[in-house]
Amino acid sequence: YSQEAVNLNPDYLRQMSDADDNNNSGFLWCANIRDSAKMTDLLNDPEKGASSEVPVAASCTSPAFTQTRTDKYGLVKGDKTVAEGAEALGHSYKFNADEGVYICETCGLHAYVLLETGEGGTASMSSMADSGMGNFGSMGGMESEVTPVDPAREAATKAKGGKITLTVTPDEGYTIGEVYYVEEAAAETTEPTEPTEPETQADEDTGKVILKANEDGTYTITKPEASITVYVTFKKDEPEVQSHAINIGEMKNGAVTAAVNGETAETAEEDADVILTAAPNEGYRLKAGTLVVSYQIPGENATDEPKTEQVVLTPVEGKEGEYTFKMPTADVTVTAEFEQIPAAVTYKVEVAAALKNGSVKADKESAAAGETVQLTVTPKEGYELEAIGVTYTDGNGQTQEVTVENNAFEMPAGDVIVTARFKAKAEEPKQHSVTVTVKNDQGGTATADPNQAVAGQTVKLDIQPKDGWTVDKVTVNGEPLEPTVPVTQLGYQFVMPDEDAEVVVEFFNSGSTGTEE
Repeated sequence: YSQEAVNLNPDYLRQMSDADDNNNSGFLWCANIRDSAKMTDLLNDPEKGASSEVPVAASCTSPAFTQTRTDKYGLVKGDKTVAEGAEALGHSYKFNADEGVYICETCGLHAYVLLETGEGGTASMSSMADSGMGNFGSMGGMESEVTPVDPAREAATKAKGGKITLTVTPDEGYTIGEVYYVEEAAAETTEPTEPTEPETQADEDTGKVILKANEDGTYTITKPEASITVYVTFKKDEPEVQSHAINIGEMKNGAVTAAVNGETAETAEEDADVILTAAPNEGYRLKAGTLVVSYQIPGENATDEPKTEQVVLTPVEGKEGEYTFKMPTADVTVTAEFEQIPAAVTYKVEVAAALKNGSVKADKESAAAGETVQLTVTPKEGYELEAIGVTYTDGNGQTQEVTVENNAFEMPAGDVIVTARFKAKAEEPKQHSVTVTVKNDQGGTATADPNQAVAGQTVKLDIQPKDGWTVDKVTVNGEPLEPTVPVTQLGYQFVMPDEDAEVVVEFFNSGSTGTEE
């Protein structure tokens, strides 16, 4: 290598098109080889030839680094290794009187001006100090009047103190946004580089130098002694949003108000959501179908009468009396009618007069259809409700029954009659007592089960003689009671009479004459 550099020759590959790769750093070594070599040797050198780590000094655009390369031809076999904190030297431009341009003293790179044009328009640059270069196009692919020396340096100035004129043309529907340039980083010059009017100072954070337009709408770049990139941006014209009036017509017995974004509004922008609130006076309501929002549109021809259109109103869910619509591209007029709320239609509730052994009373004498009517039922003493009914006559003259649940019913659309039947309560059977006595309280024990019973109920006796004793006689209210098992004289029972029962049991001692020893 005679020198490690990028773009050492400013005119290298000058005729490459924009679509081609113009970075010649990858094969610059070919121009520096001193001896001839076979192509096969070159191709085999990376795989078969010896290699070593080669140190490369820092250049204007690259920090110092080491890289594995072949010993014979210097072909690259590995990535660059850059030491931490290493930086490129940066260009040092100086005016070259022979060529009439600024050239880097270190690498010979000509100072250049790049142009980046955003979407929405076009831009072009031309040298005011023209020395044969002519006009230059932008990086966006615009055609130039002459082919630039190098597509990567489209507007290199050709004279000391020369200026570049930038012409910017926005497309229809766009306006010019920002026009500024940024100087190449780490660049140092041997002469002052501070911009002069109509440019401004560079922003400390972004490095931007904003360009101000001349009276004729062009821009002047006075920065020939450094490499810079000029940026042109455009802004899409946003259509002006127009507002239109919301006219509320005269109304009686109520009012309608309009709101946008929760605030009362008399105007609204096109396509804005407008909410209308209908507020009837007490005793009135909004008449169905009368809330209308209308607007006019021009006729198809200039002599045609304007047409009246209506917007679509949508009820606001969960908000009674509120409606919403999209504001059209014209003033709107809101109209509405309010009507008096008619008195509710009610029907009579009549309780039949000829009820026996009880009474029924309704909680209201009349009720509207759908209302609940509650009935209070009061039977006479000794009686209870047997059945209750509610009937009415429908529009066809037919008698219809109304369902009654828990002594309440829903009022139908007609007068009703309430009827009821009561019945005597069934008397509960009378309980009679059973008294059991052992005569002379000797010879054993006797009990009754149950000791209280109603007439007709079976009563069983539990008679237990002592040893040496037997049952002699059992009577119920003085009448003899025979055992169900005569042989053993056990198992006594009887049917309860419709009176108290007195049972007497006598025991006999088989070893005595009737008395207990």
